[in-house]
Amino acid sequence: MTSIKSSPELVQSMKMYFQLTSEDEQLLANLQEPAAKYLDSFVEEFYDLLLSWPETKAFFSAPGAIDRAKAGQKRYFLSLFAGKYDENYFEQRLSVGRTHDRIGVLPRYYCAAYSFYLCYMVPHFMYVFAENSQERAKVMQAFSKIVFLDLSLAWEAFYTEREERLQKEKEKLERRRLEMEGVYNITSEVLNERSDQLYELQKMKGVLL
Repeated sequence: MTSIKSSPELVQSMKMYFQLTSEDEQLLANLQEPAAKYLDSFVEEFYDLLLSWPETKAFFSAPGAIDRAKAGQKRYFLSLFAGKYDENYFEQRLSVGRTHDRIGVLPRYYCAAYSFYLCYMVPHFMYVFAENSQERAKVMQAFSKIVFLDLSLAWEAFYTEREERLQKEKEKLERRRLEMEGVYNITSEVLNERSDQLYELQKMKGVLL
């Protein structure tokens, strides 16, 4: 299995699966301004949550790691409402999945993070569109679609990267096995040859005696 890569076909198929329409994209673009109002408080609460778990807290032990992570999270958060979800957008999401696989982030933490996204932002969006229930429902649907689409992309990248790495390890072990098998065969031939020579020497010794 090869690593998943962004392509026009992937963009088209994923939008089809998640029923992300041009209307949804426009609704998400319209959310950028209200979402930006909650950006700082969202990021602070998000990392308070991650730092409260010993397993995820360990990822931010390096000097400056938490500040870099917060800055990156702000960019990611705002990009959810860009309204343009093309090959570049997809590649960024896939890259996130590859990175999390490389550093050893378990899927449970990743899914929990997206759960936080929904639980935090949905009440705020409901408040923004409190006077228009029909518009509010459409916004909630569009936001849910892009969140789960992002989660799916990251997970597929995570999965295919791991599968590819395991395949490479398997091939490496197989090459090593064949090498060891070759060494064993050569050693076995040499030992048999020496054994035959020793047997002949013993015969000669018996004759001489």
